[in-house]
Amino acid sequence: YFQGCSISTSEQFTSRAGKLNKTLSETSWRYQLLTSDTSGTSSQENKIDGQDNDDNL
Repeated sequence: YFQGCSISTSEQFTSRAGKLNKTLSETSWRYQLLTSDTSGTSSQENKIDGQDNDDNL
């Protein structure tokens, strides 16, 4: 019984690890998509931030 229990827990662990790995890969892919998508507008925001920084200095 104990052997069967350990086998089932190891299967659960592999299943959870696989789901976690998939979630991580999807999150990183979405993050890359977001960063590449907003790269055009981020340059404009950086210009505004630069002006604000000059005023602060």
